[in-house]
Amino acid sequence: MTKPQRDKFDLYLSYSGRKTYLTCPKQYENKYVLKTKIPRDPKNSLFGSAIGKVFEWFYNRSLWKLSDPTTECLNAIPDAIEQVCRKEKFSIDENRQFISELRGKLNEFIPHGVETIRKNQLLSANSRAEVDLSIVSHSKEFGLSVNIGGYSDFIHTNDNKNFWILDGKASKYRDQYIDPQQLIWYAVQWYLKYQISPSRLGFIYWSFPDNPIDWIEFDEDSLRKNHRATFVVAGNILNNNFPVKVSKECKLCDFKDICPEGQEQIKILELESKTNRLNVIYDPDLIQI
Repeated sequence: MTKPQRDKFDLYLSYSGRKTYLTCPKQYENKYVLKTKIPRDPKNSLFGSAIGKVFEWFYNRSLWKLSDPTTECLNAIPDAIEQVCRKEKFSIDENRQFISELRGKLNEFIPHGVETIRKNQLLSANSRAEVDLSIVSHSKEFGLSVNIGGYSDFIHTNDNKNFWILDGKASKYRDQYIDPQQLIWYAVQWYLKYQISPSRLGFIYWSFPDNPIDWIEFDEDSLRKNHRATFVVAGNILNNNFPVKVSKECKLCDFKDICPEGQEQIKILELESKTNRLNVIYDPDLIQI
């Protein structure tokens, strides 16, 4: 690790920005450089945003100190929904059925979340939510200073020596879209800020109360590799290196409709999927006369 330089930087880069570049540099250019506007439906993200907001308030507004923290969290649901909908420019009045279903999900899973926090001792007087870990780091190897940006969902410590960094996930698919490098990114930021590694890194799954936490393995080498990868990506961005990278991720890209290479890749994937289905259906080894 290199000692951070705090006064100026060549590029701001977040975890999501770096992941976008690694997925497809052309996607990064569209999103972060050209800032291409693509209509999207925010419905899929509202549950995660709203439950994350409630548990941010659980810590930062000290709802846990009150006589009935679960009830206080449930009472915060309307304000959380209003706030995240306003941020997403999503009309509550025009989507009342959806909002009612969203409120029902939050009422179901928030009590489980409070119990998860209690059972796993994810609470102390020093627990914090939405912690800004942004830090400027300089690399002699690349001759660059990068503002490594981002907020950690939750940081816990009981003794100011051992720190746990957790990220909340709300997808209905427990292990899908999970990237341990996200937590290692936060660990790198923490190390650069305080010259000490966190003791634990984990994901907390609000939709899976029976199996709510995954702790991930990491070491100094994984932090070092993550840190170096950030400068590799930053160098490419500063050199305007944005080639298309076709992959199975093309079908998930927000910009697929304006990317000829991506559209061609999607056709190939669809043809392969159709061919595989036909092979299964008409496999002569499966036909018995």
